[in-house]
Amino acid sequence: MKLKVLFDRDELALEAANIFIETVNSKREAPVSIALSGGSTPLKMFSLLSSPEFKGSVDWSRVHIFFGDERCVAPDDSESNFFSAQRELLSKVGIPTDNVHRIKGELLPVKAAKDYEEELMRFFPEPRVRTFDLIFLGLGSDCHTLSLFPDTNAIGANGRLATENYVEKLDSWRITLTPEVVNASKRIVFLVHGASKAEALRQALSRDTSTTQCPAKLITPINGDLLWLVTSESATELK
Repeated sequence: MKLKVLFDRDELALEAANIFIETVNSKREAPVSIALSGGSTPLKMFSLLSSPEFKGSVDWSRVHIFFGDERCVAPDDSESNFFSAQRELLSKVGIPTDNVHRIKGELLPVKAAKDYEEELMRFFPEPRVRTFDLIFLGLGSDCHTLSLFPDTNAIGANGRLATENYVEKLDSWRITLTPEVVNASKRIVFLVHGASKAEALRQALSRDTSTTQCPAKLITPINGDLLWLVTSESATELK
C-alpha cells in the first residue's frame, strides 16, 4: 500500500488522469478494463481526460469502462454515477458504446445486480482472470467505499461479483461490486478529497477499526497495487 498526499483537488485529478493514461498505454494494443467511482471527487479527473490536451493520449477504442457501484435510478437521473461519467467524460471522447458497461440501476435491485454479474462474466470469461486493470474508489465520511456501507449486508457478500445493497440510513438501494472482485484488480486507486473525509481516512488506515465499522478496510488486493491519493485537507488526522 502506498499513500501520496497532494496539495489540492486539481493536483489529485492530474495525478489520477495520468494513472488512467499510463494504464491504457502500458497495454499497447490490448483491451483495457477500468472501473470508475461515483461521487464528486473524480469529476475533475473526468474533465481533464476529456479535454483537448488529454483525450488524444488515449486510444479509447481499447478502453472498456465499468462502474464500481450505482444508485437504483434511471441512467439519465442526476444522481446516477453513469450519468455523471457520461456527461463529463464518455460523451466527449468517442468511446464505442459497446465499451461502456453500465450498471442498470433502473431495474429491480436483485435483477440489476444479477445482470451486472453476467456482464462481468461475459467480459471476463475465465474466473481466474476476472481482473480489472485499474479501479478507482472513493471514500465516504462514514468510511464507506463503493456502496459498501457500515453494517450492511453487502459487506459479507462472499462468492458474488456484484450485489444489491439496501442502505437503511439513506433509505435507498444500491448496486455494488464486491470486495472479492475489487481485490483481484491489478491496480486500485483511492481518491480522497475534503476535510470531511479526514477522520474516515484515519480509520481506513488504522489497525484499530473493524471492516464492519469501516468497509474501506475490506480493500486488500491479492496481487495488485493499492494507492491512496489524498489531498492535504483530507490528511490532517494522519500521523
